[in-house]
Amino acid sequence: MTLVNEPEPDPYVRVEGPPQSTPDFDVVNGMRLRASSDGVYALHRASGKTTQVEVTGMPEPLRLTGPWDVRFQSNRGAPEKARFERLTSWTEHTDPGVRHFSGTATNTIHFDVPEGFCKPDDEVWLDLGDVREIAELRLNDQNLGVLWRRPFRVEVSNALRAGKNTLEIDVTNLWVNRLIGDEQYPDDCEWNESYLVRWPEWLINGKPRPATDRVTFTTWKHWNAEDTLLPSGLIGPVTLSGVKLVPVP
Repeated sequence: MTLVNEPEPDPYVRVEGPPQSTPDFDVVNGMRLRASSDGVYALHRASGKTTQVEVTGMPEPLRLTGPWDVRFQSNRGAPEKARFERLTSWTEHTDPGVRHFSGTATNTIHFDVPEGFCKPDDEVWLDLGDVREIAELRLNDQNLGVLWRRPFRVEVSNALRAGKNTLEIDVTNLWVNRLIGDEQYPDDCEWNESYLVRWPEWLINGKPRPATDRVTFTTWKHWNAEDTLLPSGLIGPVTLSGVKLVPVP
């Protein structure tokens, strides 16, 4: 019997790509290079050997600039909806109800995707840029899940289509801005420095709060009217980028 020596495994361990690319490996259907831009990629093996792969024909990223229609959660001091010609923090809006909004708001945009942008066997990734703080996404009524930390990116190939598309992004921020906003109005409770002296009668008796512009009720003054607002909402930029899956030797 003749024994045949199996070659020692020499896996790929690292990949380097052109500037601005985010290369990676895909091993679901065999080893493939995940390339995000045109250029030459260097694939490094454990032994130190290097293989170069050139990628061409990548589509230009598609930036979703606007306008964006934003629908705000009710009873939070904001208008029902607002239009953003470009994405900015809610704190930069001229309406104080939007600037001080805390809660969940739905950002909607309708956009066109050119033929050939979505190619079979390749991927398309949606990058939300800067989000403060959590986003839940739907593309053409298909739920894409929740993004809660950087990078705010998700693969959208199965939901995206050539032609008209609709993207909805529910963004939830922190309570800070609404607490600061409420401090712009007169107190309707009795305070001693930063803490509540006594429970208000309407709360004890289970009655509606007397008419006030305040949205929140707390037992401690965490914030003052002059405090700096926290960036909030979908700030972007929002882009669609193609990713080519290239078989490697």
